[in-house]
Amino acid sequence: MEMAAEVGDVEGGEIVGVALTRKSTDCLFQASGLKFVDKNQEGEYYVSMYSDQAETLYQRLSAYIGANNNVYKYGGMPNVEFPEGKTLIAAMTLGNTASLRNSNIRFGVTVFPKYQSSQDSYYSTTAGSSVFAVIKNAPDPEMSAVILEALNAKFHQHVTPAIFEQTLQGKVANQPKAASMMEVIRDTLYFDFGFIYSASLANIASFTSFIESGSYETMSLWYHAKEEGYKSRLDAFLEDYRNIPNLGKEN
Repeated sequence: MEMAAEVGDVEGGEIVGVALTRKSTDCLFQASGLKFVDKNQEGEYYVSMYSDQAETLYQRLSAYIGANNNVYKYGGMPNVEFPEGKTLIAAMTLGNTASLRNSNIRFGVTVFPKYQSSQDSYYSTTAGSSVFAVIKNAPDPEMSAVILEALNAKFHQHVTPAIFEQTLQGKVANQPKAASMMEVIRDTLYFDFGFIYSASLANIASFTSFIESGSYETMSLWYHAKEEGYKSRLDAFLEDYRNIPNLGKEN
């Protein structure tokens, strides 16, 4: 990415070196092995996003973006520009790779990089999620939960593998290496509790928005001002879960 950032001139209409969206930059946070919300040894959730590593990553990304404004963009459409050969490196979801089907360019697929080589694993993540819920005053919440669980189980067993193997690997991947890399991405997928429920947790996963604003040279300048708000929203959110009949006792 360092070398790619030196390629091209957006204003001149040439190739873009690196194209990242806001969500994909947030994914770099998780790819580095960092978590917005984690569990402690007692199995309790807590706000975990700030650390020395997170601070270093924040400052490096801020410097990278600030020094390469001509080739880095938040508002672009990597899934449109990349198939047209206008982007050297583009971050996109596996779902958006369908745009590559009719492209004539040669491309490769790779997982988000580790923060450092000693990191225990690669971490892939989502750009969002679909959440099914049962309302508190449902007349038969247990049966509703059973039906949802059954539907999701069937989808996981039959639909997801078919989409992955037939569409992503069979139609999108243009070579065996790309197909095998998609397996790495799938097998290292991690769902961060804070990322999924960010909208209910004071937008805790809006890591990139503070970088984009250019108003904060360090992460600590904004994090410590919002830390108590993150914690209180998490406590309130978990309390709502505990008040769900037959759920809080088990989780």
